[in-house]
Amino acid sequence: MKRNIFLVFILSGFVSSLLSQTAFNVYDSGSPDGTRFELKDRSQYTKVTEVTTLSNATKACASASPGELIVIKNGTYTGNLNISGTGTAEKPIVVTAETPGKVILNGASTIKFGGEYMILNGIVMKEFKEGTVVTFKWSSSVHAFNCRMTNCVLDGKDNTVPEGTDVNWILIFGKYNRIDHCYIGGKSSSNTNIMLKLEGPTTSDNYCRIDHNFFGDRPDNGKNGGETIRLGDSNTSLNDAYTMIEDNFFYHCDGESEILSIKSGKNIIRRNTIYESVGGIVLRHGNGNTVESNYIFGNYKPLTGAIRVINADHKIYNNFVQACVGSDFHAPLCILKGIKNSASNGYHRVRNVVITNNTFVDCDSILIGFVNPRDAATQIEDPINTAIVNNLFYNTRRTGNQMIQFQNNVNKADLIISSNYVTTKDGNYKEPGFTEKPLSFETNHFGMSGLGECTAPIIAKYPVDFVMEDITGSTRPDIVACAGAQHIANTGKTFNCATLDRVGPSFDYMYNKPVR
Repeated sequence: MKRNIFLVFILSGFVSSLLSQTAFNVYDSGSPDGTRFELKDRSQYTKVTEVTTLSNATKACASASPGELIVIKNGTYTGNLNISGTGTAEKPIVVTAETPGKVILNGASTIKFGGEYMILNGIVMKEFKEGTVVTFKWSSSVHAFNCRMTNCVLDGKDNTVPEGTDVNWILIFGKYNRIDHCYIGGKSSSNTNIMLKLEGPTTSDNYCRIDHNFFGDRPDNGKNGGETIRLGDSNTSLNDAYTMIEDNFFYHCDGESEILSIKSGKNIIRRNTIYESVGGIVLRHGNGNTVESNYIFGNYKPLTGAIRVINADHKIYNNFVQACVGSDFHAPLCILKGIKNSASNGYHRVRNVVITNNTFVDCDSILIGFVNPRDAATQIEDPINTAIVNNLFYNTRRTGNQMIQFQNNVNKADLIISSNYVTTKDGNYKEPGFTEKPLSFETNHFGMSGLGECTAPIIAKYPVDFVMEDITGSTRPDIVACAGAQHIANTGKTFNCATLDRVGPSFDYMYNKPVR
């Protein structure tokens, strides 16, 4: 691959500072708030049924025809809600709270989806017993298809957690299912907030979507198994899920080092904001995943990381990472060595990965060739055919050798490293593929750097034709291919990541979030 790279690199003139006129405010709307579900006028449904018990809601779902509306009257309920029926794309069956936020399920309550084109809107689950509370399957052989949970709350802050509890809150089975505009937080037990399961009749090609949600307040789990979202597991890690995690806000998600644990292939993780959360996006198993246009702000909180890279064929670009100061597995960018003939739960070799047009500001060390001390004797396969190009690294508190670390005698000849720009404490970093330039950043009252980071005029052409836009969602002009997450031509534009006004439920619900 290295010999197939065509590089044209031209520097003309001296630019002493980097343009930065855009500041990111987590309260500002950078783009439309996604496709929020809206109830139609009742006259537009084929039938409207009002219920006052969960059992009657379940019965109404089972007998409903496409286009029906089932309304659960306001109140507090305990029991099982089974949403199983057959709607259509044009006429889904809708189950809604009479007033979103005013129907509360607590105690030993569960929700199960089954069938096709079923929508659940406006339900709050809290003070529930720790267990799997939402499942996108009716039985082991009947999974949900094209079902949607929207505008809901799963709040675990007042739960009494039995010692040793180890459960996933939400299990997604089936295909084309969606969880959006929800608040999901307060989980203090082990295992995930959301897990995509690849088993039964739907072991791959799931095409599910998790978007515009607010995930918050996940305390340190103290051990492995505290992920906020996991896509797949070791046993099905070579299956392709084609699932999207996009436009979500993660706040104080500190369960473990893998906030987003990707254990399947062909998934897309984009436009998420990860704010003061321990850990990061981890490509743990599976191949061909895309991580793009995410904003990861550590605010110098210990153990804040960003992106960990394992396996093959990933694309990692347009990410803006700031003030993430974790080390080892928590490093802002951690590229691991592989284990030869690795087991499914081990470390497969990093190969054919492209890491381009990312920006790292005031972060701890970037690690290339990291090895888990537990596997030091066998984790010996260097990353190969992997490009680290067109990135920006800024940290005036660290020398270049502290900021970019090649570890464990990793073979640099197997890597394509070029057209990266750095600003370091000593101002004299000499590593091939990195050019020292004096860059500058503007900071707003949230302590977040402004964008617009590109030293013009620079032309650096690589076979990365998939990077057609930058972190603002604006086109990158072909004339100048700028390094970093934002193209200089788009300076002044707000970048296109999740903001607080675009995520979570539409109704007022009290939960912890960043304060102005």
